[in-house]
Amino acid sequence: MIEGYSEEEFGITVHAHVRPAKPISSIKLLKGRHKELGEIRRALFAKGRHMSPMSI
Repeated sequence: MIEGYSEEEFGITVHAHVRPAKPISSIKLLKGRHKELGEIRRALFAKGRHMSPMSI
């Protein structure tokens, strides 16, 4: 556990910031996918190309 937090306090704090079952609430939270988004963008505008689940 993290020093200064009880297990319950830690759980409450994490739950306030991490919500894997809920949709993203702010565009600011979309980080770290620049390369993948670029590949998707290129494939969308290139004739005869497609994106497979393995490539993103």
